[in-house]
Amino acid sequence: GRRFTVAIGQDSTTITLTSGAKMPVTTASGTHEIDSGQSLSIPTRRPDLVRTTDAVRCGSATATSSQIGAPALAAVDGSLATGWQPSSIPATLTAPVAHGPRTVSHVTLQWGQQWPAAALPDQPAPAGPVTTLRATNYEVDASLDGRAWHTIAKVEQRTSGTTDVLRFAPVKARYISVRITASAGVEPPIVDELTVS
Repeated sequence: GRRFTVAIGQDSTTITLTSGAKMPVTTASGTHEIDSGQSLSIPTRRPDLVRTTDAVRCGSATATSSQIGAPALAAVDGSLATGWQPSSIPATLTAPVAHGPRTVSHVTLQWGQQWPAAALPDQPAPAGPVTTLRATNYEVDASLDGRAWHTIAKVEQRTSGTTDVLRFAPVKARYISVRITASAGVEPPIVDELTVS
């Protein structure tokens, strides 16, 4: 029953409650309550300004499909709060390698989790069970030109865990793709974060 706006700026983000009951907002500095007609300003998180060895961070990722609100860019934005979720599988996520070609030998995939729905409005979700929306079968491919691909890692029948760390022989790449062919549940998997080094 609340209406609010979020204005994201380069340096600060402002949350304004335009109508409804007091709204709790949890930030790095703690939980704040906003009254109707009031605003809260917080620093904008800028992972793009933090030095990283991640070869695909904040790149122009693309995907064969994406659910509304879960675009390909969310898998490489440096935040576990967002993730890419395809509309259906099979599905492929492709990310350009920054300053490529670069030699890479590690890929890490953080899989998203789904909490049960809250029992009542304005109440936190119950503690469990939490479901990991992950791929059971997928491969990671590399390319120098975006047309010819070769498989550098393959995962089959992995049904548990939220983090997959894949190591492989060093390879030069301009593009990395993750091709998902099967998932653990009814819903498509969520890639919270793809990192490449």
